Amino acid sequence: MKNTSNKNISRKTTIFIVLAYLFLTIILTIPITFQINTHIVGAHDNFETYSHTYNHYRKINLGEESPLEEFKITKVTDISKYFKFSTYVKIIHLFLSEPLSYNIIWLSAFFFSALGAFWLCFYFTKNVSASFLGGLIYAFSPLHFGYSLAFGGGTHIEFIPFFVLFFFKYLNSLKIKPLIISALFLIFILTNEPHYAAYTILFILITLSYFFYKKKLYLNKKFIKQLASISILVITALIIIYWPLLKVTFSKNNYLNPGIQEATYFSNDLVALITPGFSA
Repeated sequence: MKNTSNKNISRKTTIFIVLAYLFLTIILTIPITFQINTHIVGAHDNFETYSHTYNHYRKINLGEESPLEEFKITKVTDISKYFKFSTYVKIIHLFLSEPLSYNIIWLSAFFFSALGAFWLCFYFTKNVSASFLGGLIYAFSPLHFGYSLAFGGGTHIEFIPFFVLFFFKYLNSLKIKPLIISALFLIFILTNEPHYAAYTILFILITLSYFFYKKKLYLNKKFIKQLASISILVITALIIIYWPLLKVTFSKNNYLNPGIQEATYFSNDLVALITPGFSA
């Protein structure tokens, strides 16, 4: 694979990268790619994930509920139900059967994760070979495969590299287009998986703090206005998406709070390598 120090990649190289990742997605997920209409990957927890998508399929395609009823909103708080990653799953079910639609979405997570990581790596390295390897590792790591067998939200890491890519493009150019695109991918992350959302927001705060100090962006009125506008949009989306959880959190019956003992017991001991580990 030819390296390049140019800012752009040729069309031939781009086509090769896309086809290579597509080929690897098919090969590395055998045998599901040859049983895409009859089987799903895994044996246990993934069936719970699959059952959610299959229920959407039954409601829409088997006459139990019409597509219009599926998307019907009776009150403002119902909007939060449709700002979810499963929303486009429902749309795909209008055209494809199960488990075909589930498998296509599952496979797409690997392909687009690799592609997103490639473009992110290339943005910083300008090295095609290194970027291709970065996309390969990110998309087809054992951790990603492991999560994909049990967790719908944990499967879809493809939005993260695209968000980071356009976020840095915005910080380096202060143009409105990459800001809007990065905000769009951020909303996808928020709708997909709360854990990824939490760490992404932490990443944003740390990165913005650095750029505030390094480039003195706090003196740039244009940047402040743009950031304030997009922040209002994202925060509004965040509240809508997590409104059901927020209601529980601030209620008297907050079953989401495990308490300090359970939180301590089940949390990762990050300093166990250099300090005595916690034991119950």
